[in-house]
Amino acid sequence: PDLAYNLNKETSLSVTTGQVFPNGFPEDFSIVATVRPKNNTRGYLFSMYSGSTTREVLGLGFGNKTTFLYEDQAGLPGMADSPQFDVDLADGEWHRIGLSVKKRKLIMNVDGKNYTTKIPRTHPNPKLDTDGLIYLSRQILSDDVWEGDIQELAVIPDPDAAFRVNDYYTPQCD
Repeated sequence: PDLAYNLNKETSLSVTTGQVFPNGFPEDFSIVATVRPKNNTRGYLFSMYSGSTTREVLGLGFGNKTTFLYEDQAGLPGMADSPQFDVDLADGEWHRIGLSVKKRKLIMNVDGKNYTTKIPRTHPNPKLDTDGLIYLSRQILSDDVWEGDIQELAVIPDPDAAFRVNDYYTPQCD
């Protein structure tokens, strides 16, 4: 059986971004996650912060909508304009999530169903600072905490990996 970890208000996990991305952050990528959010949880599964500005540059938020927070070196699109999907995943069920980022196109695959949108504006050559910190289940300046179980969370330098979440990364969820 696969192992999952429970994250709650007492959980505090962080790592330097450089440890996770020693060669820099990929321009096109996938985020793959297998999670079971607690019913009605509101908060970010993970948040990545810039070391130079201490601004949040990447994150996945759960609430009434699912938010893909993205902010490149020019501050675009930023928190206010980051893409949202009209999908509430905080239902106490296991979900296999794949987010594909290729140029400005963003596709979220949830349990085999695709949701497509665009990242509104970015720098012509977007880059994310890898000199900061990554926090699991929280944001620095928010009291909201993502609560639930997590089996997998990975950033893969291949935008097509998001579409293989169901058959390759997490083929069986109980």
